[in-house]
Amino acid sequence: MRVLLISPSLPPAAEGEAEHGQQIARQLTARGHSVTLVTHDRHAQPATAASGPVQGMAGWRWRDLPRLLGYLRHSRAEGVVLIYTARLFDDHPMITFLPTWLRWCLPAARLVVLVEIHRAPYIRGRTVRALRKLAAILAGPKGLDYGYGSLLRDAHAVAALGPTILQHLRPHAPGLGDRGFVIPPPPLVSRPASFDDAARTRARQRLRTPDGACLLAYFGFVYPGKGVETLLAALAGLVSAGRPVRLLMAGGGRTSARPGEPRLTPYEATLAAGAAASGLADHVVWAEGYAAGAESVAEDLLAADIAVLPFDDGAELRRSSIAVVAGLGLPLITTTPNCHEPAFVNGHNVLLCPPADARALCEAVGRVMDDAGLRVRLRVGSLDLAQQWFSWDTALAGIESHLSDSASAERVAV
Repeated sequence: MRVLLISPSLPPAAEGEAEHGQQIARQLTARGHSVTLVTHDRHAQPATAASGPVQGMAGWRWRDLPRLLGYLRHSRAEGVVLIYTARLFDDHPMITFLPTWLRWCLPAARLVVLVEIHRAPYIRGRTVRALRKLAAILAGPKGLDYGYGSLLRDAHAVAALGPTILQHLRPHAPGLGDRGFVIPPPPLVSRPASFDDAARTRARQRLRTPDGACLLAYFGFVYPGKGVETLLAALAGLVSAGRPVRLLMAGGGRTSARPGEPRLTPYEATLAAGAAASGLADHVVWAEGYAAGAESVAEDLLAADIAVLPFDDGAELRRSSIAVVAGLGLPLITTTPNCHEPAFVNGHNVLLCPPADARALCEAVGRVMDDAGLRVRLRVGSLDLAQQWFSWDTALAGIESHLSDSASAERVAV
């Protein structure tokens, strides 16, 4: 099948959507599809091409529509996949009328929209609103949502990264019904073909982890809301209590001028400086970022004893960092979901604690450190979580079936 994948961001951009878009393109290509990528000009580099040709957009505003229409016509695509996060499309409504543009250019193509975050664009400006009104007339105004345009109404399928996102989308699309389904993000890091005790020992030495110390691992991009401040405060509490612990900060988009010397973002540098002021400089290792292509990231994570992901807004299936650590079978401590997320079972596949509570997080880490049986239970539960929810085969089968109008897809009940 000829597939056009519209991903507003690609590596080396330090965004989860960038990695997800590239991996979807690679996986679709591996399954025999002919994939063309459309992305922003700043990401349209041959080095980031995941499959076939990469076409660049100067932006996602009304003035950029003619270029998008040209790509649609030229692609002759039979299926279109849109990875949608409002802010990455300039918080502009143009792309929210993609089903309308497809009717003009590719009337036989089927559209699957993958919503990564449940937020419609903030539509600003008199001209923008006026042209949005015209687009609504062209689309047919009945049943349109002001923020999401014709995306939710007219797409052949709307996939959400988690049940919380899908629940937020349904009020914006009363007719969504069975067209809406859940595809959590599959893991972006694969387990090495060979990883034994000797490899683990080498990785722990590389990460400056003393014998007998408990290595905690954080994976993902670092920005406000990820709970890293809480994690560092909990680490300080563990160190003050005499606990032998180290913290690995893995993933993210950190690059390296020289091996072993990752270049921190300004926000990370602020956190690192605060940690150093608290006497934690020797207890935290900042690894080269996954987005920079570090081959050792899986080995680094497998060298850890416990994964800690203390999101300020609670755990959700949409978190690709959870998919990564679960896929590697790490015991996981994370924060209580704000909404109904039935996949997470406290004490079975995760250990939950309140968000933004360093003392509770410190106690949770100590509990897992001291209880070997709990560590084993969480490790087995982590692998079960990954097998049930975070699978490339399941994700790609869902996308393919809706692109081909097959009724054979296994949909995730919410």
